[in-house]
Amino acid sequence: MSKPDLIEPAQSKRVQVENAPIAPFQLYRLPEVARLVGVSNRTIERWMITENFPKPYKIGPSAIRWRRDEIHHWINSRPKKSQKNSMNFAI
Repeated sequence: MSKPDLIEPAQSKRVQVENAPIAPFQLYRLPEVARLVGVSNRTIERWMITENFPKPYKIGPSAIRWRRDEIHHWINSRPKKSQKNSMNFAI
């Protein structure tokens, strides 16, 4: 019986399987979505109900995720802040 290959500590969380299909999209958790958008987790939860925010996908009994491409599309479709409306004062 041969010895199993040792896994480097930095590689222990990533499993590489030969000929495995590559997912066409990446999934984000709620904290990642909130950080990308620049708001709190609670704001994202409110937007899920009241705003035209991308719907999450249920991937388990208590787990939801958002598709990366849908979040980035939503961010890019938002109106940009106007320079006129920002309060930049020289001191």
